Amino acid sequence: MRKLIIFAGTAALFSALIDVIHGQHNGDVHRTYIHVAELVLFLLFLTALALQGRRQAMSRFDLGGWAASLCISLASIVLGFALFGLSGGSAHGDGGAISVAFGIFGILGIAGVPISLVGWLIARFNR
Repeated sequence: MRKLIIFAGTAALFSALIDVIHGQHNGDVHRTYIHVAELVLFLLFLTALALQGRRQAMSRFDLGGWAASLCISLASIVLGFALFGLSGGSAHGDGGAISVAFGIFGILGIAGVPISLVGWLIARFNR
């Protein structure tokens, strides 16, 4: 998992640098391809970080799988939308792909909370 995180983070950083070097007002279609690669790589990076965080929460805090998922989902909501706003809060501009990735991650956290809450409650009742 560590190698995936390092690869995805480095590739996302590299594509963000290419985006900045390419320039904002060139008016060509290459920028769209750069943004798509940047978005996909940064989402891969954030997802790998969340999976590693869930694994760490399960081992360090002695949480079950559903409880760790609930904690990670709540953290994804707070951090995703806070960083969405801090990185520009828009899909336009140089921070657009990164900002959208944070927003998508916050939305995935919203979807994950009820699922993990129900799973955690069912696991609690079964014990």
